[in-house]
Amino acid sequence: MLHGDGTNRWFDKSFNLIIAKDGSAAVHFEHSWGDGVAVLRFFNEVFKDSTQIPAITPQSQPATADSTVTVQKLNFKLTDALKTGITAAKEKFDATMKTLTSRLPPVSERRQRIPKEAEAES
Repeated sequence: MLHGDGTNRWFDKSFNLIIAKDGSAAVHFEHSWGDGVAVLRFFNEVFKDSTQIPAITPQSQPATADSTVTVQKLNFKLTDALKTGITAAKEKFDATMKTLTSRLPPVSERRQRIPKEAEAES
């Protein structure tokens, strides 16, 4: 629920590679027992390969494909029952989000507290 309005994530999938507009990326994956290590290893290998042997570099030539022909918009034909179900799900999500409270202290507070906590543990 900490990812926005809930309309662009598919948490029923094994993993999601989430790429933001600024190019930063994150991985969300389902944490069944034993699979976390394998998924982390997989994404570490993907990162390593994509940074050490990138398929596209600044010297790469633009693709010759005409995206206006090769990329087509998907049009979904939804019944009224599906539209009603989607609206109800969105309303339920929004209501649940309103009950969520979370607070992350500003970085300055965390920087001050972490050394004190570490010192107290020693």
